[in-house]
Amino acid sequence: MVNFENLISPSDLKWDYLAEFTKEKRPPLYLRYNDHADILMILFVPPEQETDVFYADGNVGLLIHSENNNVVGFQIEAFKHAFLRDHTEVERVWYLSETNVQPEEFSDFALRFENTQRRVAREVIRATEDFIDEPAVEDLIAALA
Repeated sequence: MVNFENLISPSDLKWDYLAEFTKEKRPPLYLRYNDHADILMILFVPPEQETDVFYADGNVGLLIHSENNNVVGFQIEAFKHAFLRDHTEVERVWYLSETNVQPEEFSDFALRFENTQRRVAREVIRATEDFIDEPAVEDLIAALA
């Protein structure tokens, strides 16, 4: 893995967006996995929004709004090849989400899919708490419950 140098300092990161986001009853969540690149992205803004990456450690990056440095998501690199091995609870939830249990109705499928996305996002974010010391992260975990 290549180590990139961040162009801003951690103190330049803003958590206002996530603090407001956590106040919503069922905040929107976009979870994307690229199998070829082995990258998981958890976004709290539409995926079309331009973001930059602030690397918190070797595998975890914070996705930040390009214009105001507000944290709007997480990017996990080497997700299956490294991150899952180091975080067994995330691994358990991830592979449970890949089972082929067939719901009986489309509404069941949609609800199950949304709940699984939230569980995966919650466990991934919980696993990053060790090196992201920010109260908004704990509130975000609670909002995804």
